[in-house]
This record gives sequence, C-alpha cells and structure tokens, in this order.
Amino acid sequence: MTFVNERIPDDDYAKYHLHEIEERVLTGGVRSSIWTIDRTQNMFLRQVYEGREELVNEVKWAFLWEENIILVEAHYSKTKYLSDGSKRYHVTVVSIRLIDYLAPRLHADKSLPDDLKLRRDEILTDFKEAMLVHHECETQSNPSNNHMIVDLHLRKEGVL
Repeated sequence: MTFVNERIPDDDYAKYHLHEIEERVLTGGVRSSIWTIDRTQNMFLRQVYEGREELVNEVKWAFLWEENIILVEAHYSKTKYLSDGSKRYHVTVVSIRLIDYLAPRLHADKSLPDDLKLRRDEILTDFKEAMLVHHECETQSNPSNNHMIVDLHLRKEGVL
C-alpha cells in the first residue's frame, strides 16, 4: 500500500461523498482539507472529529476500506518522545462503526456487518498504516524527528 498525505481535490469531495459524511458525523468536528489516501487500493483516512478541552484526546476518523466508510473512534494517551527524536503514540480504539452517508443523521452510524467483524484485524492493520503516514506530516517540519510509532490497542476485546 502507498498512502500519501494530500490536500483533498475538489472533485474528490463528490466522488467520496465527503460533504455527506461530514453532515452525518460532525458535531463540533473537524472539516479537514487534508487526508491520507491510497488511490491504488481506493482507501482514505480523514480526521472528522477532535475533542476539545477535557475531551482533547478523543479523535474520530472516517476510513474508506473496501468500499465501506468506517468511523473509527480512538483515544490518544501517553505520547512519548524517544531518545532518537521519534514519537510513540498510544492509541486505544474505542469503537468501529459503519457510516451510511445516505441515512438521516441520527441513523447514520451502524454496527459493522458480520463479514467486516470477521476482518477487524485487517481493518485495524490498514488503519494503523494510514495513521502512520497521516502523522508523518507533523514531522516534516522537523526532519530529524521523522520516525513515528503507533501502539494501537482495543479498549476491550469486543470492540467492533
């Protein structure tokens, strides 16, 4: 896979239903014009929510995976700066849900269907790979700090 960070082209807002996704999941969210995309695999990662004040560690991501738009809710904690200048993030996945961008807002997120539940580990592996590339844009301003490690954990085994 080859994920890259880029500014979202205007044509892709319609192609990937980004405005509809925003309408379904944004409540005090992030309208980011940057995403992490793998055009060959037709996958993208886009931050759609970042908590404020006491919820600052809460982040939600829209993740296109095998034609499914998945909402991943995660909590960041224990960011560590390592001796080599790299960062280590501890990320706990709280929930993984499907986004139906055509449904009314209150019914837009649903549990994953059984076929995707069985592939949860694949989803999380690809999600982690996209996250690593996404976080690289933070380190580009400081080339000596260009390595990042993400520890990805589930809050509990039943998280889907």
